[in-house]
Amino acid sequence: MISDQRLFEVPALETSTESSEVATDPSTEPGSRVVRVLVDVSGIDKTFDYVAPQRWADSVEIGTIVSVKLHGRRVDAWVMEVDVAVDDSYTLRPIERVLSMGPPAEIVELAQWTAFRWAGRRRSVLRSASPPVRVSHWPTTHQRRPEAETSTNVVSDDFMADVVAGPQIVGVITGASQPTLEVLQPLVATGDALVVVPTVKRARYLAGQLSRSGITTHQFPRDWASGMTGGVVVGQRSSVWAPLADQAKTMVVVDEHDDGLQDERNPTWHARDVLVERARRRGARCFLLSPCLSLAARAQVDEVFEPPRDRQRSNWPVVEVIDRRKEEPGRYGLFSPQVVEALRGASSGVAILNRKGRSVMLSCRTCGELVKTTDGERLMAESNGALICPSTGETRPKVCAVCGGTTLKRLRLGVSRAAEELSALIGEPVIDISKKGNESSASRISIGTEAALYQLRAADVVVFLDFDQELLAPRYRVAEQAMALLVRSARLIRGRSTNPNGRLIIQTRTPEHRVLAAAVRSDVSRLVEPELELRSGLGLPPHGSLAELSNSGASDLADSIRQLSASNPDRWPNLMVMGPREDGNFLVRSDTAEQLGSILAEAPRPQDRVRVVVDPPSA
Repeated sequence: MISDQRLFEVPALETSTESSEVATDPSTEPGSRVVRVLVDVSGIDKTFDYVAPQRWADSVEIGTIVSVKLHGRRVDAWVMEVDVAVDDSYTLRPIERVLSMGPPAEIVELAQWTAFRWAGRRRSVLRSASPPVRVSHWPTTHQRRPEAETSTNVVSDDFMADVVAGPQIVGVITGASQPTLEVLQPLVATGDALVVVPTVKRARYLAGQLSRSGITTHQFPRDWASGMTGGVVVGQRSSVWAPLADQAKTMVVVDEHDDGLQDERNPTWHARDVLVERARRRGARCFLLSPCLSLAARAQVDEVFEPPRDRQRSNWPVVEVIDRRKEEPGRYGLFSPQVVEALRGASSGVAILNRKGRSVMLSCRTCGELVKTTDGERLMAESNGALICPSTGETRPKVCAVCGGTTLKRLRLGVSRAAEELSALIGEPVIDISKKGNESSASRISIGTEAALYQLRAADVVVFLDFDQELLAPRYRVAEQAMALLVRSARLIRGRSTNPNGRLIIQTRTPEHRVLAAAVRSDVSRLVEPELELRSGLGLPPHGSLAELSNSGASDLADSIRQLSASNPDRWPNLMVMGPREDGNFLVRSDTAEQLGSILAEAPRPQDRVRVVVDPPSA
């Protein structure tokens, strides 16, 4: 049985009997049923009542996709309730036909919770949960391979044995370059399971690996209904909605820290949070795997398991931090002597240079320090003869806070120009793989934006030419996202035990930053306490919940939220509406996700278009 444990209650939504235009009385045909449906029509989030005639009554259940007539046209719809009690004075239209099996009742309930939690429409979530092609029936359950049962009776690794024996919701710190299968296989091989990964490519790879190891495996969404037969379902973000057998009691998120697990469309649900909620509802175990477990994940798990320090260290390459403040101003340009020497001697190497925001970077010509805010967390820009931080509004005169120097310089960077300069320094061609058409070009040394870390399969040396852009970007999750880039780089290089010549080189003017200290010591957990302290002081997630309002209607919706919260301060304590910012967007902060969801659901939507992003990854 699936338990009904929830993080919070979802309010009842509006139901309409508008479909009762014509006359088919439910009582006139024996065996017919009244069903309540949600139509797949943009802008409509109400349910309507229809009659399922006797010939289709047995094939209609919660989640079934049917065709109905609404205002004279046929539309698809999901059955949300069956055997609905209606007023005898109403006469209802019949459904036109049954189209397909749809998301099971468990998923329909979860979709309604998700729509409330992320302030979106149920229709959008149910479309993600529906089969890509019509499914006429659920597949027949078959026996699992016997070798899959016998291969997992014993977990030989002591660390993984502790993880398997742990509580219901578990966070697992994996090695930065550790093969995922080493951690995944002991978790899923003892029973039916669901595995969610950030990318389609990786899902296919892991599904193939598990299948070759003797475990019955299904790829989602290709094998949309096959999870009902047992085995392990592997898929990208949308696989959180996969139909599963009742006995499936293991759920795993691989690389929980990856932003690819969050839907960019509204509602912006996160696969991690949805899977944790699903596991709680059905009493299943949930494992969140990551080399750099996010604070949002840590706030939800019952326990975090970290492998021994020597194992963590062996899965990281040697990390070298180059302090550019010590160089003679203007002498070396973008490439320090250490970087040039390392790339000349590498069998393969890649230099990373992100272009975003480079025009606002200022440094002192005297001491080389970057111009930052008082707390050292954000960059400042020049405006009207003074320095200002766009995200916080902090201002001060054009003076270096470290040495008192008054001469500042802009750091203008560009990938194409950097490729030409590096080619001249090392005396051989350097491929700019950020250019279209160069993705598959062969070269010992390449350069590009952070996308290069996902295009390449391996490299002996990875160099971040200007990591301060990542460390000091105006985002509250900037430290976590910067660490995720270093983890991705470590995977390309592999650990020092596998590739002793591998090196991760980081050029910076902020060498004391907590992210770099954690990477140098191969200890990501060093980042947790300072990040929690910082966010706690600011009331940012996981110490609160956040939503971003954008587009032309953002101001009107922000005003409505202010008025609603002011009219009932006891219901929404500490709720704040911040903005407008420079981009015209607003931020809404509440103590809990329940409070935020309720006020976004009740605040009147303006006539102008507005986009609501709950848990914005880049705020």
